[in-house]
Amino acid sequence: MAMNEDSIAKAGTLLAGAWSQSALLEGLPNYLYPNDVHEAAEIQTAMAAMIGDAVVGWKVAGKPGPMVGRIFASHCHQGAVTLPARQLHHRPALECEIGFQVMRDFSPGSVAYSREEVAEAARLTFTVEIVGTRFANGLHIPETEEQRLAILADNAAGAGLVVGPQLADWRDLDLLDIPIELRVDGGAKEPANPLPRHDPLDTLHWLVNELSNREIGIRAGQFVTTGSATKLYEMKPGISAVATFGDHGAVEVALEPA
Repeated sequence: MAMNEDSIAKAGTLLAGAWSQSALLEGLPNYLYPNDVHEAAEIQTAMAAMIGDAVVGWKVAGKPGPMVGRIFASHCHQGAVTLPARQLHHRPALECEIGFQVMRDFSPGSVAYSREEVAEAARLTFTVEIVGTRFANGLHIPETEEQRLAILADNAAGAGLVVGPQLADWRDLDLLDIPIELRVDGGAKEPANPLPRHDPLDTLHWLVNELSNREIGIRAGQFVTTGSATKLYEMKPGISAVATFGDHGAVEVALEPA
């Protein structure tokens, strides 16, 4: 049976409470479980409304597709940062990603935005995404359709973003050719993402039109992160990580000791 507005709001309220209180849910009750991607996305929207924090960006899980989450202002950091443990969620991990900052509004509309006009409005931004789950047995990468819907409802497992260096003049760069390295506690380079990567600009272009079609849109100043170039790295208390993006700079992220 399709979910109605009341059941979507109830599911969003449960997830928002877990987010705000750093609590864990065993799962969503069967009668509040999304039947499809549309309902999962609506639950996430209800969750965001209940959280009440400004949305300053969006995450896309590696390629054009439905796994989209929100970046909230209180969980978005710039420059070298030590993250407070209370702000992280269950099974926190980090990913090194190429992203963008969108420098103009893309309002909802019936006409698709072109790849070129999206690119002209984008400032290349190097980021580290923080992921986490509000479910006790939650995953970051789904193995079944049921898990995929749960992750999407749960803000696509998004927990935060650390924003690093930016480039205004980037159009001549091959974005998939930029060397990206992650080193933790001064150790060896961590493995790259074993999954195929997609052109970050293609992902941004898709998202702009997806959010337009969903009558949400993107506002000037919002960030978009487009999928990990490195393997997911679980964050333990006290770690210090440095993500280096070729000659373009680095992002430093640490986690408070236990």
